[in-house]
Amino acid sequence: MVHWFNQKGHLSENTNGVVLMGKKEGTYLKTLRNIHERIQKKKGEVGEIEQEFLAEVKKEREMWIKVGRCTVCLTEGETEWHHIISQHRCREISKEYLIHSRTNVIEICRSCHDETTASLRRKHIEKNGGGAKTVKNPNGAMTIRQEEYIKKLGGENRITTNMTRGEASKLIDTLKEEGK
Repeated sequence: MVHWFNQKGHLSENTNGVVLMGKKEGTYLKTLRNIHERIQKKKGEVGEIEQEFLAEVKKEREMWIKVGRCTVCLTEGETEWHHIISQHRCREISKEYLIHSRTNVIEICRSCHDETTASLRRKHIEKNGGGAKTVKNPNGAMTIRQEEYIKKLGGENRITTNMTRGEASKLIDTLKEEGK
């Protein structure tokens, strides 16, 4: 037998064993459900705003202009963008917008890029037997980002129907090697 206080403040019993926590049976759960639905709605709104923000930041990327001078050694010539906070780390800390933000990249030459911590770590791992890159879900479908990068590297005609992430990753590595 469960006891509770009714609306008049008198001790009452619930014969079916259900504890009544609101003025009427079920109002407590309705209130919680209502609050939960409001939270979900707000999360959805925040998600939409975050997507809108990311879309605007990505538009900025189209306006990045290289000046053809390495920020590190000041050599003029062919340069590339180097992310100060790595793309992988940006995703880990839920700040994907930094991948596309001009404030998180510097323009450097290939020689200086090869001396960055990320490049040196990669070389060390490859030298010590850990060279095989791990691809998340290698049998999954190729990502849009991979497809765009393959096209950027000039390998559009090598993309196959139903290409997996692992296959796309290998193709990217091949195209990068051929481009050196």
